[in-house]
Amino acid sequence: MAWVYVWPRLWRRIVLPRLQRGQVSRDVALALERRARGHDERHAELGGAESRITIGDASVFTYDVLIQCGTTIDIGEHCMFGQSTIVIDGNHRFRDLDRPMLAQGYDFRPIHIDDDATITSKCTIIADVGRRAFVGANAVVTRPVPAYTVVGGVPARPLDYFGPEEASPSGVPEANSERSG
Repeated sequence: MAWVYVWPRLWRRIVLPRLQRGQVSRDVALALERRARGHDERHAELGGAESRITIGDASVFTYDVLIQCGTTIDIGEHCMFGQSTIVIDGNHRFRDLDRPMLAQGYDFRPIHIDDDATITSKCTIIADVGRRAFVGANAVVTRPVPAYTVVGGVPARPLDYFGPEEASPSGVPEANSERSG
């Protein structure tokens, strides 16, 4: 393990360990359920003693996935994270014109990624992602993504909804392709 300093906070950087079924790694405040797996280049940065990342059963991380956690990040079961994706639970403050951005601190909020969510390559996740939601490549998720919704773009916008009709969120287009189901 190495220590990484991110001014003005101290962050602890870890490589996500391969833990046994239901085992909790208390020294890094990380809980992995059984069969969660990933390639060698997956990292987590924890911002404090109370920071906690939970990763559900059978979730998969491809190359260069980074999780930065100052509060809590909960990832459900059977989630998929594409190459070079970042999941972060905070934003820099920057509006005080009399102080440098790095001296203004952060705004944190817990992040929850629900079961079966798919987050493709090079995405930035700064808000919750609902059950079976699909985040298109290079998207920046700044607002919660409803369940069964396809989002894409910067910032990510709803493109399609493929779930049960009775659960359809307002403002999401109906299925717009034959492949949508």
